[in-house]
Amino acid sequence: MTGCIISYGWPMKSCKLLLLGCGNFGKKRLAASNEVDDIEITGVYDTKLEAAEQGAKITNSRVLEHFEDIDSVDYDAVILSTSNDSHLNLCLYFAGKNKYVLCESPIVKNIEQLEILRNLDHDLLSLINPATPVRFNPMVLKLEQLLQENTVGKVFVVKLSLGCNAQELRSCWKSNHSIASGGALMEMGPTIINLTQIFGAIKKFDVHTKTFNPSSGIDDYAHGFFELDNDILVHFEADWNKWSNHESIIVEGERGILKVPLHGKNITLTDKHGDTTQIEPTLTREQLIEELSAFTNKIHTQESFLKDISQQIYYLPTILRKAS
Repeated sequence: MTGCIISYGWPMKSCKLLLLGCGNFGKKRLAASNEVDDIEITGVYDTKLEAAEQGAKITNSRVLEHFEDIDSVDYDAVILSTSNDSHLNLCLYFAGKNKYVLCESPIVKNIEQLEILRNLDHDLLSLINPATPVRFNPMVLKLEQLLQENTVGKVFVVKLSLGCNAQELRSCWKSNHSIASGGALMEMGPTIINLTQIFGAIKKFDVHTKTFNPSSGIDDYAHGFFELDNDILVHFEADWNKWSNHESIIVEGERGILKVPLHGKNITLTDKHGDTTQIEPTLTREQLIEELSAFTNKIHTQESFLKDISQQIYYLPTILRKAS
């Protein structure tokens, strides 16, 4: 398995990354890479040359004018910020070259593509890291700390509410085929499962989908619940028509309730007497920076991403099939 090499007693070798896709989010990825010491962007590619040139200026990197130019570049891993309809093919292409891949969600757009991913050799799957930047959100990281500290005691119920994670795509998500995914559950399901797994392992579930805009041909709303192996009940909704600033996690425990606005400034703790406390997360670095750092750390140690992609190859296909 390829990867950056650690030489003990010597400075860590830079992790050489390519970035494909220089839209708004790709440029954010490039800016984040400037904040991680051991990352070197060795090449930037976009189907639109002008976009690649603009992106390359952010990191002072080489512009790859043609996809074939990638073969002339030295790199350890690839960041895919391309259109959704290219994700699976590009993941398969680079994993086949024994390169690590950080791919924006969704990797797949339908059940058929999920089956292709699910049947992929595990050595190749272990190279593919589905992007879940919300897990590196400072509010989520603080929530995990509070859970470890047993702040609200035993947790009984969790309520997850997710919306459109990229507001700039909201207007064209359903109409632009290259951007559109297979619906709210396909798009946000991996993140919901990922967040659910903070609280425990999924034992049973019930999921329903709905189309508010029939002309779109996709389900733009999903809701349901997961029963976990520790008796915690997780309710969730995935609503593509909801703005991301309304996304939240609510945790109800024996000693209080935690309200976590994913894009807010403070977590609110309400004890059983009704008294509230504002808890401010420690903001170290922005979540895209933290995710990139975690990605390169695993590449340095040549770790597998099989656990990270498990929600897409095991849980998500089953949930999608049984959704009503």
